[in-house]
Amino acid sequence: MKRGFTLIEILAVIVLLTLLMGLAVPAIINSVNNKRDQISDISKEMIYDAAELYLSESGVDNLCITLEELVEDGKLVSPVKDLQNDKEIPLNYYVEVTKDENGQNSYEIKSTCSAYTVYNPGKDVYYNPVTNKKCTQSEALAKTSTCYMWRVISVNDSTSKNKITLQLDHNIVNLTAWVSKTDYNDDTNYGENGNTNKGPITALKVLEEATSGWHNDLKLTYSYNTSSATNNYGTLSCTNGACKVGNGSNITTNLKARMITGEEVSALTVAAGAASNSRAGTWTLSSGAYYYFSRDDYVLGTPTTKVSQGETGSTELKWLVENTYAHTNSKSTNNTYGSINYGYWTLSPSSGTSSGAWYVYHDGGLANSGDVSRLRSFGVRPVITLNKSIFE
Repeated sequence: MKRGFTLIEILAVIVLLTLLMGLAVPAIINSVNNKRDQISDISKEMIYDAAELYLSESGVDNLCITLEELVEDGKLVSPVKDLQNDKEIPLNYYVEVTKDENGQNSYEIKSTCSAYTVYNPGKDVYYNPVTNKKCTQSEALAKTSTCYMWRVISVNDSTSKNKITLQLDHNIVNLTAWVSKTDYNDDTNYGENGNTNKGPITALKVLEEATSGWHNDLKLTYSYNTSSATNNYGTLSCTNGACKVGNGSNITTNLKARMITGEEVSALTVAAGAASNSRAGTWTLSSGAYYYFSRDDYVLGTPTTKVSQGETGSTELKWLVENTYAHTNSKSTNNTYGSINYGYWTLSPSSGTSSGAWYVYHDGGLANSGDVSRLRSFGVRPVITLNKSIFE
């Protein structure tokens, strides 16, 4: 006859199983959590590895890199996830990269970042575009090398992370058309004073030639949309030095720099103190007035003393027209940089006429010319964007 389990035996088994489960469940939970932590660590390591690869290719040391930059650069795939919490990490978060006391890179994912230096507009820096290295003021003044003084034109620099945008302190080419009849290659539509609908072909070509000996790391990748102008040329698109307008053929193949835009001049004037609702703050490609940097009624900049029309006086933006030969307040007392010049072209077309483009004029203003074929007055100043680490 088979005997069943007694109540005491059943209770003993239940107690034993309870004890075993009390030991096993925490171990299982810990194991799962450890696995999750390992997955999270792997996820972070992937981000850090991507940041390190970015650094090694860009030559930058201490900076903040947004996840968006790493995604755009192909180092990460979007969306970037925190695998432990199964949540996306916002692409505007940073990987902050600093060096520890042993010189080793240290990484941290943060929502804000303060590891980069702020450069205010107008600050002078010294840079050799041929060697792609920082140089000194004495080298630039000696004019015995390709070391030049540059001016910072980055606005709201605290948002620009590891990049800095600079403009040369003088025209690298003087007396050039924005677009010539030869380069336009259509006598019928070119008109008497030129046509802007194909973009600044001549200005970009002469800029390409003048910067041909510069370092290949400077090959331009840039986009500029002019659709807000009535007479626009669409979008200028540059990839690795090859630039074209719209769906046209390449204007350049090896461009190392660009020209300043009217929007940048407007932003600089607001940053210098002009009211955001002033003519400077409301400037657009389709406006058509002459904007002085220092006249009270135009408030393009903040003069420290009242000056008359046609003079920049002591306005903070005087540096924008330095080394234009005709400018009486320029530090250039003679024709230091070649042929006489009264200003320099921007990338911006102007509305009201198909032959107009904006330029920065020697007497302290942003003006628009109705004659883009004009050779006698304006030149080109190169604008480049670099990693800040070059100067740190």
